[in-house]
Amino acid sequence: MWQTWLKANWLNLFQTLGILGAMVGLFLTYGQLSAANGQIEQAKNALRASTIFSIQKDGRELIQSISAEPKVYRLIFEFDKSADADAETQLKARVRIGQLINFYASMFNQYQAGAVDGRFWKTGLAELCVVLSTPVGSAAWREITSKGQEGYQPGFLKEGNTCIQKA
Repeated sequence: MWQTWLKANWLNLFQTLGILGAMVGLFLTYGQLSAANGQIEQAKNALRASTIFSIQKDGRELIQSISAEPKVYRLIFEFDKSADADAETQLKARVRIGQLINFYASMFNQYQAGAVDGRFWKTGLAELCVVLSTPVGSAAWREITSKGQEGYQPGFLKEGNTCIQKA
């Protein structure tokens, strides 16, 4: 009896089994894609954390190198407003501010590329604004960006100019 049924319905049976096999394959593929997506997300988070760590390390090293010259450090961060800096100290301060601007431009580029989030960039911008809100900082910003605007992204220039307007 089942042999008669099989002879009459063998094509339907194989089609049904094929559909079931395709469905199992689809579910397995979905599971593998979900697992791969999770691994990609973990790798992305690890890369973002590594990028942030590297930026913070570079920033600490830059600040340490600036603080090795106390007169320059005080002038840049305006801790010693009453001191009239000599020409050499002012020149050194402008060079160091240029380094700070390049550092924050690099941070902005990382933000634009999606390597760091907006909150991290806004913290960096606030730090940049501290420097650019000082007379020596705003003068250096105007000098550097007027000479080399093509070296900076328009978005970074716009963000930096908001610091100058606050000053």
